[in-house]
Amino acid sequence: MKYTIALIDVDDTLLDFGKSERAALQTALTAFGAPFDDSVAALYHDINDGLWKRLERGELTRAQLWEMRFEELFRALGRPVPDGVNERYMASLAEQAFPMDGAREMLERAARLADLYIVSNGVGAVQRNRLKLTGLDIYFKDAFLSQELGAQKPSPAFFDGVFRALGPVDRRKIVLLGDSLTSDMKGARNAGVAACWYCPDETRPDVPGAYDFRIAELGRFIGVLEGEI
Repeated sequence: MKYTIALIDVDDTLLDFGKSERAALQTALTAFGAPFDDSVAALYHDINDGLWKRLERGELTRAQLWEMRFEELFRALGRPVPDGVNERYMASLAEQAFPMDGAREMLERAARLADLYIVSNGVGAVQRNRLKLTGLDIYFKDAFLSQELGAQKPSPAFFDGVFRALGPVDRRKIVLLGDSLTSDMKGARNAGVAACWYCPDETRPDVPGAYDFRIAELGRFIGVLEGEI
C-alpha cells in the first residue's frame, strides 16, 4: 500500500457545491423577496468565489466574507441588504447535499485501504450536516474544518492543527485529494504530503509541479492509494 492516510476535501470533490449554492441562494433570496434567476446565481457565485480566494490568502476574515458577499450582491441588484440574509443562506446550505459522481463508491473502497479524514475550508456545522445527510460521513475517522481550527487551507497553520490531532505520522504515507489548486494542492505542498488533483474537466491544462497525481474520475483515486498510478 503506497498511502495509508487520505485527507479529502468536501466541496466539488465529494459534494457538488454549485448545486448546493444555487439551491441555498434561491431559498434565501426568495425569503426576502429578492429576484433570483441564472444571472443572479452567476453573479453571486463570482462574488463569493472571489472572496473565498481572498480568505485563502489571508486578506480578510470569515466574518468579513459573510458580510461582504451579500453587500456586493444586493448593491449590484440595487437593493438594501436585508437583515439575516446570510444566516438564512447558511441554514439552507446546511440542508443541501449532492454527492459527486462516484463519491460513495470511491469512499467505500478507499476506507478499506486507508484512514480517511475530511479537510475543508467550509463552516463546521454546515459541512458536518451535509456529509451526514448523504451518509458519506461514515467513511471518515474525523473531520478537520477551518472554522474550528482557526486557519484555512492552504496555510501551514491549518495542517499543523491536523497533524497535532493525528499524532506522529509518516507524511510520506499521506495523500490529499481535492479539486482546488489554490487551497488543496498548494496546501498539500505546504504540508509536505502528496497531492492528488481531482479535475473532471480534462481540457484544463496541466500545471507542472502543482501536484503529484491528476484524476478526472473519483474512482481513479483507488489507484493512487494502491500505488498503481
